Amino acid sequence: MNHQRSVIAKWALGGILFGLLFPAISWVVAIADHDGLSIWDAHASQPALWVTNAAPVILGIVGAVAGAAFAGIAGREAESHALAERVAKEWTAEIHEGNVNVAKNAELRSKYFAALSHDMRTPLTAILGFTDLAADSEAGLDVPTLHEFMRDIGVSARQLLTIINDLMDAAKMESGAIELMVDDIDGDVVAEQVVRHMRPLADEEHLGLESHLRAGTTVRADEQRFRQILINLVSNALKYTESGTVRLRSYRIMDLVVYEVEDTGAGISEEDMPKVFTAFEQTDVAKQRTDSTGLGLPVSLGMAEAMGGTIQVDSVGEGHGSVFRLILGAGTGDDVEVLMASLPHLLAA
Repeated sequence: MNHQRSVIAKWALGGILFGLLFPAISWVVAIADHDGLSIWDAHASQPALWVTNAAPVILGIVGAVAGAAFAGIAGREAESHALAERVAKEWTAEIHEGNVNVAKNAELRSKYFAALSHDMRTPLTAILGFTDLAADSEAGLDVPTLHEFMRDIGVSARQLLTIINDLMDAAKMESGAIELMVDDIDGDVVAEQVVRHMRPLADEEHLGLESHLRAGTTVRADEQRFRQILINLVSNALKYTESGTVRLRSYRIMDLVVYEVEDTGAGISEEDMPKVFTAFEQTDVAKQRTDSTGLGLPVSLGMAEAMGGTIQVDSVGEGHGSVFRLILGAGTGDDVEVLMASLPHLLAA
């Protein structure tokens, strides 16, 4: 604003100074033509002097108007230039940030798949090793030893299958190829089936597995994917719990149904919390296991969100257990909906 006033003042002053030339020249001419002529007589004999006397005022006003116009144009040009510079800086920053994220994500994926390749080789090597030993007629293995080998082969095969299933689901969700048939289902019945299905694993690990299902209502979900999410949450709880009990609860809060899986296991540190639902990221605890891909929870969250729900996690910290909550809408009585699931937080922030 001060700059604009300064420009207007300069143009107005220039107009006034230029305008002063007209009365000065007119008076010189009038006096030269009529020697000794008074001011009033000069005006009476030459009325044009009144006009030339007003020239400084008129030209001063014209100069001020021109200065204002020039200052406005210059101001708009300055604003346009500043806007262009700001936009260019923002675009440059966004492009740079995008390039950094692309490089970071590429490196993250590369490291992840390198670790995943190692994790896949571990159970596969065990399967091949135990199979070769069992097939070696010269080894002279007794039946109990063969049975133990078969159990080890089964454990390794299940680990490998878990990794493959997680990768397939993640690939399908990344391309939006997982279709969900969302309907009103009896979630408590499905949850009880999951507990029965997982109980042998809990018994094998000498862990308690309890169910406290009191939702008392239907839940809006795809039954197959709802079961898959609960199996993932319960199996994770059992996997990271060395001693104690895993509990599966259900309850209703207004129009929402909550399925809560609580364990007394390894827990999650505050630093690892952002990694829990991020694909291609693993917590420090998960990195210590060969049967964890780091994709199970991101896939589960993507399915939950596609069904209109979410998954939340609470943990005081490492060594204090965790609580995962699958939250979905209660049954509405609506017809079956066909929805597509996508993988959330595909790349680390």
